[in-house]
Order: sequence, then C-alpha cells, then structure tokens
Amino acid sequence: MPTLSTLMIGLALAMPASAGFEHVFVLNAADASNKFDPLLVLIANSDDSRAQLDLLVGLREGLVGRRTVQMPTAWPSLFSKLSSSPDASVRAEAMSIGLVFGDPKAAEALERLANDSAASKPERVRAVRDLAQARTTGLPRLLKSLLDDKSIRSEAIRALASFDDSEVPKALLQRYPTLRADEKAEVLGLLATRRPWANTLLDALEAGAIARLDVSASHARDLLALKDPAISARVAKLWGVVRPTPEGRKALIETYRAKLGPESLKGADLSKGRAVFKSVCANCHKLFDDGGDIGPELTGSQRSNLDYFLTNVLDPNASVARDYQVKVFAMEDGRILSGIVKAEDDRSVTLRTATDTLVLPKSEVGERKESGESMMPEGLLNNLKEDEVRDLVAYLASPSQVNPLNVPTPARP
Repeated sequence: MPTLSTLMIGLALAMPASAGFEHVFVLNAADASNKFDPLLVLIANSDDSRAQLDLLVGLREGLVGRRTVQMPTAWPSLFSKLSSSPDASVRAEAMSIGLVFGDPKAAEALERLANDSAASKPERVRAVRDLAQARTTGLPRLLKSLLDDKSIRSEAIRALASFDDSEVPKALLQRYPTLRADEKAEVLGLLATRRPWANTLLDALEAGAIARLDVSASHARDLLALKDPAISARVAKLWGVVRPTPEGRKALIETYRAKLGPESLKGADLSKGRAVFKSVCANCHKLFDDGGDIGPELTGSQRSNLDYFLTNVLDPNASVARDYQVKVFAMEDGRILSGIVKAEDDRSVTLRTATDTLVLPKSEVGERKESGESMMPEGLLNNLKEDEVRDLVAYLASPSQVNPLNVPTPARP
C-alpha cells in the first residue's frame, strides 16, 4: 500500500502548476522527516522541465528559514543533471537548493555566475542573494570585488551586511565618493547595523568624508537603536536631534500649514511633484500602482487632507498601526536590524527594512522588541525646497496619475 508521502508526490505531479499542491507536499515532507530522496528520484526521472521546476520551487520554499540541511543521498547525481538543464529557471532553483544542502558544486556555480559580467543582472542578483543567505566561505572577498561592478554593486553592498568583517567599512568608504545616491544610502544603512561599523561611519562623518546631509533621519534612528551611549552622544553632536519636542512639531506643522494654502497649491507642478514623490516616498509607499510596499498604500488614504498629510509626515509616531510599527531584532551575529515584519512562521521572520527584505531564522535571533515607532522617518521634508514640498502635496492630492517631466530629482533626506 502506498504511503501518504507517495500519494502526495503522485498528486503533486498530476496537479497543474497553478494548483500549488506540490508546495503543500514539500512543506509536509520537510517538516515531517527531512527524507527528500523519493522526491529527488522522481525529479531525476522526469524530463519535463515544468514538472521539475514546480517541485524544485516547492522544495526550496519548504527550506526557507534553514541555512543548512543534511544533503540527501540522491542529491549529487540529481544536481549533475539539473545543472545542465536548458531551462535557466531549473538551473537557478537547483543551485539555490544545493546551497542549503551544503553542495560545494552549487556554491562554486553560483560564485561563477555572480562574477560573470556576461550573465544577466537578474541571474547575478539571485546568485548573490543565495550566497549571502547561505553565508558561504570566502563570500566577503567576492562581494568586495563586486563593489567595483556597477551592475551588481548595490546587491553586493546589501549582502556584505551579513558578515562581521572588519574590512567591510573600509572597502565601502573607499568607494563612497563615486557611489550613486541610492548606493550611498545603502552603505549608511549597513554601517548603522553594528557598533564597530557605526563608529567608523561617525568617524567618516566627523572627518567630512560623508556629508552630514547624506545621513537621513532613518539612519540616525538606526544608530540610536544600537543603545550605545557613546554612539548616541556622537550622533547628537554630529547630526543633530533625531526627534523634535512636541512643541516644536506643533509649531512646524503650523508653519507648513500657512505656506500650503489653496492659493499656494494652485501654482504647483504636479509632474514635478511626482518626481519628488519618486525620490522621497516611493521606496516605502505606493500611489497609483507605483512605489513600494513597506508603508501603507496611499491611493485610498486622506491624501487631499492637508492636516492629515502634515501630521503623518511631521509627527509620524503620533499614531502608528501595529502592522507598521518598527520591530528591532538583536541578532546573535552582532547585528541590530529594524523594520516591518511582513511574514512569520515557526522557523523564520521576514523583515522588511528600509532597503531590503530579509528572512531571519528564529534560531539566530537573540532578542526582539517592538519600538512603537513608525518606519516613516522624521525630518522627511527638511531637505526639500518650499516649491518641492508644495508640488509634492499637490501631487499627493491629485485624483489621478500625472505624467512625469524630465526634471532633476531632489536629494533624499
């Protein structure tokens, strides 16, 4: 009589990809026994790349949150077959799974792919992400070499965050003057996650190697989250007060309200307002199907209500829904990470930070706490000119999307 697992494998192979049944099987098989050989043999015996891909995707998703799993006996021969598949998606899934199984051939293949300037950017990005998740030996050296490759540099910067390597700050700061604005923000966010790196960042800030205006309110908050009195004192001295007093915020709201009356908004340029939104808001918020998903969707909010806008932007922590409160994680490897929890199960937490989405194995979380604060940084309007604030407010209140103009985008705070 067939076992339950055998029946589920057969059903998974018979079901169409849209059914997603193979995912159910893999998760159950992984959680119950970690005996993958029957499934791997079925994949090996199939010449249908679609069926292979469906089962490989399910297997990979079943392994989410695990850095290493003992290699099944059937894996080496299967990887040899899959790595020569004409289907690039099959090859990619095989390499990702091979890393979790500790297959050195999979690691070598991914390192070659990450370093291959002739490969497509999506393929290289996935290779770097997989390698970073597995924390393969020697990866920091490869990542530091990729800092000079403009097409993959941003991903290399993000991946370096996982490694407590004393040479990382030096490598990043040497290249800092040549980085794009978004890459500079990535570097500053990374350096604010570890105490030794934070002091290097503040040294560079003190020496003028990093412009004070490059350090946003979000970066300053991350530095304060390290809970190091010496670092906090340096932040206050070099950067300024992170949060104004309640009285100061009230006065600031009144100042902006007076400047943004109906007559002022009549002269706004909505296209320029969209450019400002793209620069300072779209990383976190979506409006008219354009933007990120860290913060709330703005299309249906009280966008035309000036008081609503000013209160949420100038005093973002006045009212924060639980789903958008920042959670702070002290990792066992020394990092302090903060962001919004997007998903969670028994093994892992998916954390959306200001710059990346991270899957954190719960076994590697030392401490976790709720900050009660919003991901919306304070001081968001500080670096904007008056006409940029006016254009942004008018664009946010517009009933429909507008076409952008080819105008310089303002610096992000």
